[in-house]
Amino acid sequence: MKKKYLEVALSLLFILIAVLLYGSADTVNQAVSKASTDSTSTYVNTLAIVLGLVASVELVLSILSHPTTIEFTKDPRRFFALIILLIAYVWGMEYIGFILATLLFLPVTMRMMGYRNWVKSLIISAAITLFVYLLFQVGFEILLPEPTVLEGVLS
Repeated sequence: MKKKYLEVALSLLFILIAVLLYGSADTVNQAVSKASTDSTSTYVNTLAIVLGLVASVELVLSILSHPTTIEFTKDPRRFFALIILLIAYVWGMEYIGFILATLLFLPVTMRMMGYRNWVKSLIISAAITLFVYLLFQVGFEILLPEPTVLEGVLS
């Protein structure tokens, strides 16, 4: 695939997102009281304008650039194995929960991507899992998937 065409398509997509974002700021004003959304509306409009400007500059640069080819992967088998691992990770979270699924997924993925030190990969995986758990479950109070496979046993 030509890099130039991908860049042009992505720039156009981000310009479209900026236009939709700018238009959505007005619906926020209509749905909620005007006093509480004036600053929110201004913020959203500013984000939309900045996104649109940056995407427009990128579009112009993409059109003026010389086409080059994008190589998505050097080893397609490894790429498709990663896709399968991601699908298994998301599917497995429903049954074994976020913590166990993540503690299994991260070291296996690191090994597949070429990281050979198992001890360090287990420590890194545990640290990432703990950080994400604390951030979402404790900090943001967002529930993470819990194991459902043991529901009948523990009840």
